[in-house]
Amino acid sequence: MNSSVLELITIGLSIKISRSDGRVHAANVKDVHPEKCAVSVEWQEGSATKGKEVEINELCSLNRELIEYLKSSCPAAPVPKQLNKYETRLRSSRIPALTEATDRIPPSEASVSRRLVVRRTGVM
Repeated sequence: MNSSVLELITIGLSIKISRSDGRVHAANVKDVHPEKCAVSVEWQEGSATKGKEVEINELCSLNRELIEYLKSSCPAAPVPKQLNKYETRLRSSRIPALTEATDRIPPSEASVSRRLVVRRTGVM
């Protein structure tokens, strides 16, 4: 139950908390700690901001109506569709093939490159 409840709790949610002196009042969730099964909350008291960490069991006992509402309003997560590895769009390389590159060279430039090759390799 704890992990499913923690998934419903979001930062900024207003919940009821119990103080050490027994008072119960509202506080806002500031952080969720799944590894500790707890949440950090803050509230205003006069001009000061106070905070504490509340265990999930205490949160559930003080906020039963809220938890039930969150469970009923949260739709079940849809099962992701398994994609065939060939269904995804393949990207083609933007590097032109060798035949395409030689077809695009204008004749005037091709003759210059041929002359350079002849000059470098030819002995005069």
